[in-house]
Amino acid sequence: VDAHWGRPQVFMVGAFLFLIFSIPIFLFVPERKVEHPIPFRWSLWASEWQSILKTIKSLAGRPALLLFFGGNFFIVDALNSAIFWLAVYTQRVFHPDQGKLILLLTGMNAAAFLSGILAGFLTDRVGALRMFIFSAGCLAVTLGLLASIPNFETYFILTLTGGAFSMAGVWTSGRKALVDFAPQ
Repeated sequence: VDAHWGRPQVFMVGAFLFLIFSIPIFLFVPERKVEHPIPFRWSLWASEWQSILKTIKSLAGRPALLLFFGGNFFIVDALNSAIFWLAVYTQRVFHPDQGKLILLLTGMNAAAFLSGILAGFLTDRVGALRMFIFSAGCLAVTLGLLASIPNFETYFILTLTGGAFSMAGVWTSGRKALVDFAPQ
């Protein structure tokens, strides 16, 4: 990656890659037809909101789901904060050139994609809640290690392994756990 690239070039490349990788979906994945479409009505809108409020009120009787919501909120909030501040922290602590920073962020996305496949497999094997707890633990350990690593090379490797796996594991297993916990 050329060290003289600026932010506009990075965003243009990102947009181009998004377009290129989206084309097969647009061309080869058919849209599912809705068998019996329901036209919009305000009464339908109101009844759906009543259903949502009824589900929220029922959470008091579902302590496991309520506990999952609370834990998921804090874990995903920590994960989102880590993602948001990753580039800033890396820049301020290690002072890498623009090319290395772009390589780290691009590598993180690619590693998270591959880790998501592994996390999905493990979620099916060991269960969503166990995988969610394991991924949250990996996130805590990885963030602690990342905060104490003195050199960029080790930081880079740990970000692409533990960081990517934690991120993909929390998101993948968390979604499946919610489906498992949620009422029909």
